[in-house]
Amino acid sequence: MDADFPVLIDACVVANHPVMDLLMRLVEGPRLFSPRWTEEILSEAHRAMVNDLGWPAELVQRRERALRGHFPEALVRGYEPLIGSLHNDPKDRHVLASAIWGKCGVITTFNLSDFPAEHLEP
Repeated sequence: MDADFPVLIDACVVANHPVMDLLMRLVEGPRLFSPRWTEEILSEAHRAMVNDLGWPAELVQRRERALRGHFPEALVRGYEPLIGSLHNDPKDRHVLASAIWGKCGVITTFNLSDFPAEHLEP
């Protein structure tokens, strides 16, 4: 049986190859959760991998195409109107908005300080 538990994956996790590899293995089958991300998250991860981690752009593009191809249902759209009503760290409001819109019970991130509990409760 496959789980239909949506989990939003932040750019810092998408860009971390060992962690992302583990997460994608957990959704191969039987699926333990359903991954979710946005265009903005994928773009952030792309920039980090190329600019900060030194990955070749072609390799990052190939990896991104594989993610999109294997998980077309993962892309969250339409969350943008929620951003203005959120109070967590401004640079990560899009992440929280997409998690809310995508009905994700979990955000997988390394940036815990950008998501204080008092901003997640409402």
